[in-house]
Amino acid sequence: MDKDTELCGVCLQKLK
Repeated sequence: MDKDTELCGVCLQKLK
């Protein structure tokens, strides 16, 4: 699930 967390962070940053 570590990869999911990293992807989530990147997704949030891209959304911002």
